[in-house]
Amino acid sequence: MDLQGETILNELTVTRVKHFCQVYHPADVLDVFENLEDNQLIEKMAILPDDYLIEMIELAEEDSQSRLIKLLSVERVSHLFMEMSPDIIVDILGNLPVGTRKHYVKLMTQSDQADIRQLLSYDPESAGGIMTTDFISLKDYWTVDKAFNKIREISPNSEVIDTLFITSNHNRLVGYLPMRDLFRADLQTILADIMNRQVITVEPQIDQEEVAKLSLKYDINVIPVVNPRHVLLGIVTADDILDVLNEEHQEDMLRMSGVNEEEDLDDSFWSSLSKRLPWLTINLLTAFLASFVVGLFESTISQVASLAAAMTIITGMGGNSASQTLALVIRCFE
Repeated sequence: MDLQGETILNELTVTRVKHFCQVYHPADVLDVFENLEDNQLIEKMAILPDDYLIEMIELAEEDSQSRLIKLLSVERVSHLFMEMSPDIIVDILGNLPVGTRKHYVKLMTQSDQADIRQLLSYDPESAGGIMTTDFISLKDYWTVDKAFNKIREISPNSEVIDTLFITSNHNRLVGYLPMRDLFRADLQTILADIMNRQVITVEPQIDQEEVAKLSLKYDINVIPVVNPRHVLLGIVTADDILDVLNEEHQEDMLRMSGVNEEEDLDDSFWSSLSKRLPWLTINLLTAFLASFVVGLFESTISQVASLAAAMTIITGMGGNSASQTLALVIRCFE
């Protein structure tokens, strides 16, 4: 552990925890925590306040999230879940054993259970799988004054408050309203008169990559998810879209090298071999084919020695051209 890591651990004490949370970012603390033994980690997490620990868990990778959750008591995890957004809870539960997952869901309130079960029913890589149900929805016949009162009431439990979604009396999504436009309007103005009716929506079964493409195409940082009757189910936020873009980028880079996206540095030799062998076999066969073609012109090459020197140049340029073409094709299909 480096000097900064030791400093962070020494600073994290019961008497200095308030100062600690103000000075050190959760992401930096998380890097240090990943190198601790389980007993040390349990001891340090017990000191941290819930809001700080929640931020750490949300920033952690899947494996780290699972480890942190497993080392916490059931009571504290249940309390933390009450303060988390549903999409984060679903991501965490998805990496836990089925029995543990069901146990945590049973400890939630009835309304939270319904939201979590709905999100768990969707494909993890679909719009429904990455959406959150924490959003602000207002009725189109409300006045601006009533909208402000409603926002004050529900904003503490909402993930996105800069975009307001407007629904009809039958809960159908009919428009959206940026928060700044609400501040500019007169208090007695009806929301239907100032809302934007050009809403870009997706259905829950749409692939997450398509959602990210829509976000880039229309330059929007939140996309509502609706059912076939256009009832608002949830929203996909900018941080989820960034995660999708990063994930898809990594998959494309691995595929360019013929590496399985499921492979990890910690995998065993035989596991890595089984994942790489198909592409290595194809490369070997094409190499034999190229060697066979060169062999057909062996007599010509023996007469003109300069051709032998040019062979490496040609194969090198061919490989470079193929890599450039592959990169261009992947970019065009994104």
